[in-house]
Amino acid sequence: RPLEPLDSDRLLGPGSARYEGSTLDQARRRVQLLSLTWSIFVMSTATVVIPESYPLLRDMGHGACASGWLIGCSWALQAVSVSIMKPIWSGLEHASKKACIVCAGCVFSLSTLAYAIAADPPAALQLNDTVRLVGVIGSRLLAGPCTAVGLFLVTLSLEVTTNAEMVRFSVMRSCSLTVGVGWGPLLSGLANFIMQAHGVRERAASPSWFLAAGWGIFAGLLFWMLPGDTRPLLQAKQDEDTYAKADTRQPAKLSRVEKLSSSARLNLWSSGVYYGVERAFIVSALEAATTFVLQTEFGWSTQGAAFAVGITFLGSIPITVLANFAKTNGWVSDVSLMQASAIVCALSSALLFPQLTSYLGASAVGATAVLVADGLIFSTGYLANGVLDGLACQSSLPGTRYTAENYTLLGQILQNTLARLIAPVLARVVLDQSGRGAYATFQLSISALGCLTCCKATGMLSHQEEDNKELEAFTCILEGIGKTPMLSTVLAEQLGVPGALIVKLEGFNPSGSVKDRCAEYMVRMAEKRGVLVPFSFQHVVESSSGSLAKGLAMVCAQRGYRFTAVCDRFSATKNAMAEAFGAEVVVVEGPPDADQIALRTLRRNWCHKKCEEDPFTVHLDQYTNDDSHMSYYHSLAPEIYAQSPDLDVLMISTGTGGQLRGCSLYFSETAPHVQIMACEGTGSTIFADPSTRQKREISDGTGYHCALPRVERCLEEGMVNEIYTVDEADAVLTSTVIARTDGALVGPSGGMAIFAALCHMSCAAREKGAQVKVVVICPDRLDPYKAQIDDYVKTHIGVGLSTQELLGRLRGRVAEVAGKCTLGKGMIDPRTLAFRKA
Repeated sequence: RPLEPLDSDRLLGPGSARYEGSTLDQARRRVQLLSLTWSIFVMSTATVVIPESYPLLRDMGHGACASGWLIGCSWALQAVSVSIMKPIWSGLEHASKKACIVCAGCVFSLSTLAYAIAADPPAALQLNDTVRLVGVIGSRLLAGPCTAVGLFLVTLSLEVTTNAEMVRFSVMRSCSLTVGVGWGPLLSGLANFIMQAHGVRERAASPSWFLAAGWGIFAGLLFWMLPGDTRPLLQAKQDEDTYAKADTRQPAKLSRVEKLSSSARLNLWSSGVYYGVERAFIVSALEAATTFVLQTEFGWSTQGAAFAVGITFLGSIPITVLANFAKTNGWVSDVSLMQASAIVCALSSALLFPQLTSYLGASAVGATAVLVADGLIFSTGYLANGVLDGLACQSSLPGTRYTAENYTLLGQILQNTLARLIAPVLARVVLDQSGRGAYATFQLSISALGCLTCCKATGMLSHQEEDNKELEAFTCILEGIGKTPMLSTVLAEQLGVPGALIVKLEGFNPSGSVKDRCAEYMVRMAEKRGVLVPFSFQHVVESSSGSLAKGLAMVCAQRGYRFTAVCDRFSATKNAMAEAFGAEVVVVEGPPDADQIALRTLRRNWCHKKCEEDPFTVHLDQYTNDDSHMSYYHSLAPEIYAQSPDLDVLMISTGTGGQLRGCSLYFSETAPHVQIMACEGTGSTIFADPSTRQKREISDGTGYHCALPRVERCLEEGMVNEIYTVDEADAVLTSTVIARTDGALVGPSGGMAIFAALCHMSCAAREKGAQVKVVVICPDRLDPYKAQIDDYVKTHIGVGLSTQELLGRLRGRVAEVAGKCTLGKGMIDPRTLAFRKA
């Protein structure tokens, strides 16, 4: 049955933010966009008001120092507001938080309007200088708490941003801050030009009128676009991060940051906070000094200086864009980009020295050097800070003190109470009393200190894998899927069989079998296509002999689905384990004489009927779903090759053909010299005529009634080199022996594959004198079959036998069966098989 996408409006879960175009994904992008826009507005307002406040307050009879303290105190008040509001903010309802953010935008509009009126009051108001001074001071101080509220919007955007895009978003934040700083002076110059402002009062007021209107419009956008409830976005972010870490198809690009120890995490945070303060010192000094230098030293007009500064800052944006593009395409790593930006920032400070201006001669060239220095310092400083902020937020741990919110708030508090409170005053005083040389030395010193801070973070991240000795705790059981161990066994040596026998112990997956890989991948792909919506309590049904049922039950429990395992009387015991994960187990009853083949058909028919009755029920159908074998292509096969790159042979029990098809595809593309061999139990009709089918006493899921199309394709494409059929007694004997010799509890399927591998190794040694290295996939553990195997051993093998006696029997059986095998064909030549269609 084709899997149709669901209507996301009817059935919407938090995890649907993972898919482009979904409602939650759009909401997350809106939060990020509003956060970036807020940063642009705040920095534009600051870069308009701060430079104009100095001449305005001088016009009112106050010096540069007093005006610097006023600007610094407004930033400090923001930090105080953050400290006071944080516990209050945490207790607010989500709708109330939105209301606070919208109100902050409105108050920003009103405070900017008040500043414009106080700077250049209409004649009708007849305000004296005292009232004007109170208006200017009050409007600036009122901006502090409003900025603090907006800071919570910034932290919210970081909290809903996934770790995979955290650095990129932080760099975009840096770019938006650069846009704001560049747009502010440009807006000031444009406003003065449009309104023909010439006096100090008019130049201070004219851009504020435009800013007040802009803030009012932006407040309306906040009300319209900001989600009222962000809990689904936060759940979706956590969901995506968990799946990204559990995704074994891609290398763990974020592991260096996500696996930081507590001490290393604290060091990274400290480096980020330190550099943020250093960058704020640099930026605040530039904001206060650049226009002043152009006016006093080079004789530029206020309007011309504002235009030049704005265009310079905006012109530096392509540097950030190109750097982000290079990082996104993998041309440069995050750490290298951060370090290079910090170095360029420090070197650019040398352009501020007046000696360079004297050497160049022309004043226009000297002014250009100052502007170029400002553009480079600003863009690279923000770029390095953005990367470091992204790495620090990427390493955050929700629910602990190491959260993105705490990092952002701590950084802002320290920046606003230290850097922005002191730097404007210090820069203006240094310029007034000591000249540009002392100011350039100040900038160079702070930039060099920032470079050293980035070096510290770089060294820590570079050596993190060696220094981190702590064990990592999973945040979701699905992270435990895959990365199973390999065991180099001594069984072959004790049997006297030349070669190396290595077993891949898939029983170490969370639910105990290789089918966990298949279950997780099929569900993830169904979610990606929109067929399943996480945490929607959709109904998933699957016919299984046991192992897949356990895996799907586990995955569905973690992803918020109802799951029904459809089984028959032969697999009811194994499927009952699915009930531990909250799944429903339906036992299909057939005629008393019905065999496993007939019952499997009844199970699948039950699933198809359920899907017809309920359109929101999904049958993943492992037998026909290509995701079943692609799960092994993306996870199991790469793991095997990484753990044992010099293997010669891979032995696989066939079953439904998922492992055979997936691993065959991978090795045919990556390592075509590796021989793929398939094995099945004697009596299975996959590689034999149905009339030769035999009843098996232990039901382990193998022996499907005919070869599935994926198995046919493997043989038709020549991917399978040899085929072996193994008696049930030999499989059980091998499972029993390897448990004693190597301590490996493998199920009958694993015992069957190990026996086939021993036969091939013996045959290769006999015919060519070769010692081959064989990797055997053991799909599950012995535990589910223990009672059946005990009964089988008691009946067919005998109890109380010593390890040496069991080894003797197994040695004899391997020698007997290997004598009937042919190298290059095995027991059955894959090139001679003809199949019935499944």
